Amino acid sequence: HISSNTPGATIRYTTNGAEPTESAGKIYKGPIEISKTTMIRAAAFKTNHFPTNIDTHTYLFLNDIYNQQRANEWPSSGVNGQALNYGMDPDITSRHTPEDMIDALSAIPSISIVTEQENLTSSGRGIYVNAQQHGSNWERPASFEMIDPKKIKSDMQINCGLRIRGGFSRTSSNPKHSFRLFFRDDYEGELKYPLFEAEGVDTFSKLDLRTSQNYSWAFGGSGGNNTFLRELLGRDLQGSTGQPYTKSRYYHLYLNGSYWGLYMTHERAEANFGESYFGGNEKDYDTIKSAGSSGGYNTEATDGSISDGSAWHTLWNMTQDLSRAPSIDRFMRMQGLDPDGSRNPETPIYLDVNNLIDYSMIIGYTGNTDAPPGNNNWYGVRNRVSNDLGFQFFVHDGEHSLGAYGATRDTINRDRGAGRPYNKSNPAYIRYYIEDSSPEFRLRFADKAHQYLFNDGPLTTSKVLAKLQHRKETVSKVIIAESARWGDSARSDPYDKEDWENAVKRLENEIRGRRNVFLNHLRLGRLYPKIAAPEYAQHGGQVAINSTIGVWAPIDATHLYYVIGEEDSDPEDWKDDLDPRQLGGAPSLKSKSLLVNETVLVAENTFKRAIMPEGQELDNLWFLNEFDDSSWPKGQMGAGYDKGTTYSEFIDPAFNFRDQVTPSEMETVFMRINFQIEDPSKHKTLTLKVRYDDGFVAYINGQEIMRKNAPGVAGSPLPFNVRATAGHKDSLAERLQPFLIPEGSFSLNKGNNLLAIQGLNDLKGSSDMLLSTSLASNKGQDGDTIYINIPDPIKSPVWVKSRSFNSRTGEWSALNSAFFTTASPPNDKNIVISEVHYHPSPPSESELKVNPNFDQDDFEFIEIMNVSDHSVNIGGCAFVLIPAENRLEGVEFEFEPTAIIKANERLVIVANRQAFETRYPGIEIAGDYSNRLDNSGEWITLVNKDGAIINSFRYNDKSPWPKLSDGEGPSLYITDPNSLPDTSDAVNWSASMTGGGNPTSANTANFFGNPTTDADNDGTNAIIEYALGLSDFVSSANQFPKVGTIRIGGQDYLSFNFRKNTEATDISYTIETSVDMKSWENSTNDGSMHFEEESLDLDGTPIHTFRLKTPINHENSVRYLRLKINY
Repeated sequence: HISSNTPGATIRYTTNGAEPTESAGKIYKGPIEISKTTMIRAAAFKTNHFPTNIDTHTYLFLNDIYNQQRANEWPSSGVNGQALNYGMDPDITSRHTPEDMIDALSAIPSISIVTEQENLTSSGRGIYVNAQQHGSNWERPASFEMIDPKKIKSDMQINCGLRIRGGFSRTSSNPKHSFRLFFRDDYEGELKYPLFEAEGVDTFSKLDLRTSQNYSWAFGGSGGNNTFLRELLGRDLQGSTGQPYTKSRYYHLYLNGSYWGLYMTHERAEANFGESYFGGNEKDYDTIKSAGSSGGYNTEATDGSISDGSAWHTLWNMTQDLSRAPSIDRFMRMQGLDPDGSRNPETPIYLDVNNLIDYSMIIGYTGNTDAPPGNNNWYGVRNRVSNDLGFQFFVHDGEHSLGAYGATRDTINRDRGAGRPYNKSNPAYIRYYIEDSSPEFRLRFADKAHQYLFNDGPLTTSKVLAKLQHRKETVSKVIIAESARWGDSARSDPYDKEDWENAVKRLENEIRGRRNVFLNHLRLGRLYPKIAAPEYAQHGGQVAINSTIGVWAPIDATHLYYVIGEEDSDPEDWKDDLDPRQLGGAPSLKSKSLLVNETVLVAENTFKRAIMPEGQELDNLWFLNEFDDSSWPKGQMGAGYDKGTTYSEFIDPAFNFRDQVTPSEMETVFMRINFQIEDPSKHKTLTLKVRYDDGFVAYINGQEIMRKNAPGVAGSPLPFNVRATAGHKDSLAERLQPFLIPEGSFSLNKGNNLLAIQGLNDLKGSSDMLLSTSLASNKGQDGDTIYINIPDPIKSPVWVKSRSFNSRTGEWSALNSAFFTTASPPNDKNIVISEVHYHPSPPSESELKVNPNFDQDDFEFIEIMNVSDHSVNIGGCAFVLIPAENRLEGVEFEFEPTAIIKANERLVIVANRQAFETRYPGIEIAGDYSNRLDNSGEWITLVNKDGAIINSFRYNDKSPWPKLSDGEGPSLYITDPNSLPDTSDAVNWSASMTGGGNPTSANTANFFGNPTTDADNDGTNAIIEYALGLSDFVSSANQFPKVGTIRIGGQDYLSFNFRKNTEATDISYTIETSVDMKSWENSTNDGSMHFEEESLDLDGTPIHTFRLKTPINHENSVRYLRLKINY
């Protein structure tokens, strides 16, 4: 049905993409029957009136699509040499069921672009068949339409300008081009739509639609490397470092009704992007980039300038000055800082050093060979008017990365010694000049590398694979549609999902090895020091009060410097109060130091003797000094066996006892190591380190010093066939585990000494066993590290930041930083989801003045509360999506690793920070969540860092859930969170008494006074009137609980309703029932009553209505009810 608000207007429409005019198009006379994929373009016309804009609606019938072939409007052969390829390949569609194809086509949203067919394929003006043409002369009007089968209400259409985008991919032999969309006043203005939900802005003047290019199934290149993942992964990784980045989503694209395959939206980092994310006016921004192949790979400014006096030229000159005469002053000045690292408001900021490092880190980690220092595929954005932010660099086009096109190469040091002309200037050239001249820059680079590449940082293997998995899951659902459309374009045996899966496996394998490769590249470029950073035995997290922190320090360090502080400082500030090193290289005045020293008594590769005994004759003799072990095998490594390969590198061939293992016998290993001591008095404490699978008992000079996973009591020798009391995982057994041997628990001889150790297994005929050891005095040695204990006890949540230092060379390590908390872990007994504002009221006029794009969903929030009497560590807790009714429900948000919620404290997460801060100024928030809450109800799920559910429930907008929370203004809140109520039961929720709810505040009141008084003489004492939301000073005899009936399904049920003061959290309510008024039963305990609904009295006080679960009949016709108030 099509209509116009103008009486007498004539509506014309087309179905072939053409624009309707006063004389072209069919005249609309009534509803149009649509039974196949159709594009309807309509406009209204009337004499002496301007025509309406053209509305375009695309109707997709997926049964048509997966069998689709060339539409008549499209040329049957190439135009201007442009290759054209149409339709879905039956060879692919026949490999999958129709249901699978339809699922693939509906698994993600679709974009429909509709334009005059001539705008695409006319030899003279068609942009698709003149793809190598650039500029506004090759922009055509079009319709952009969003179609989401899962969110019909979110469908959207706007008119825009359409161009071809790309570099090499514009070649005429490529039948699948990418597009750029322009949303200007020439059409219908900016696009206002949450393309990236909470991840990004929702107003756009430009947008790219890109697809696989160099590694494409549609043409040339190596289609076998086509994953649709590398390009997005690089940009996602930049975002994971906390830097601004360009966002993407996957879509199916339809071009004039023809399915065109899988595409990605892509923000374009230009001036309008700067305005959207950094503020100001886009006219004030410089956008510096490579001109690409068409511009000779020269550097250009598409916004602003790179000529003399421009910001880019100034930054370039400053790097030259630094290179010629290195100094901290020059390095700081380009950052807008004074020499001590503090901000100088009179000095413009040209360089954001952290952004440059993080950008370079991603280029280097991914091994992107089509990015700087090769002058291609980069963008730099800066506001030249405000001067308060240095150039922001953006990862762009990462197809040549992570194993593609030989991209395992070292791109962090690539072309370091080559010439660096200004016309090719780029972020890598800037970095080379600075890092060659500034040790501060190099150490900052190392600090960030350590942050990202260690301790579960964003570039650790597991985190990168997790990022990839997020995108992979989406593409895996839809790749068969891309295969059917383009799999046969470049080869006769079409690419299919199996080819994609194999390409993804190669990419994953590349990622698994990439971290160590990249770390070596950084060391080669002096961007990661030779001296290793300290490693905490436990990298942050929960510790007991008064615990101390163990540290593995490198043996080539002379000192360990550390600072412990309760308040985190900004690690990207040159004046970080918790950094043990000051700017310039001296130790911080706040730092403490520990000496890194030790004496190795027994190295792990010391010659030793070992056997696997087969009888008991040695049980009480073998560990004594005088025992003769000369007949035992001799070697230098560990002992044991492995039917696999896990322990192969640790087991000496002389001590491989695999052939002795039988399924009927419990095996053990005896090992003896002699060592010499010149002065026993110098060795007060020892550290024994053991690789063990699964237990051991150790002796020095016949005296037991340590046992682990071993039965019996200390000092009692074990028989040869004893079993370990517990297993020790292979991943732990591979590492030397330290055991402190305190003073007085051992005796050393001057001269010869004996370390004897018995290894235990936990299963007969086990698949493996390992025993290897070392011994040191003072501090133990683990390869290249020394175990040290920081003596300061942890009494409250603190940061521990440390560096290794070599006083002989003056070299500092990278910074290691971890947050330790004594707060309790979160669970369902201390954390409650306490308030949900799922359907806020619309924005007010004043709120729309702040942002005219606000809608009511932007004001959503969720509140959690710590109902315990102690702090709770919610770091890593997350709100997650869960499957429900064939869709995912909920919101997504992860709390910062350091997030602590204090006793009885409340914390909110919000849908839109700007909107929330406009409506609720001054309230601290934890962050923005992704997705929006469904106004009709959905699941909300909070899990801990390990994925265990803390709270999960489904709210609703239907009775018995409070109706006022559904768009009328009030929020939904737990009446008494401290009672740990069942959040899935509507009876425990109420509508807030105030519009907009009470984020981070309690909806509470407390009774004061004498509860038994009756000031208004209405026969009811004060505490009851308080509980019912009444006043003891106003007679209210008609507002007390009432009994009635409710008719349901033709049967009557006894009902009971009462007013409830939902702010009175010091009150609890119990309905009691009786048949004789002598014996009363709690209806909650016996389950006899059902909560029916919450309504409102005339004064706005909630009325709660309950009913008996059994209908009224002759057998239970007498029932008494009463309300019990508990105070």
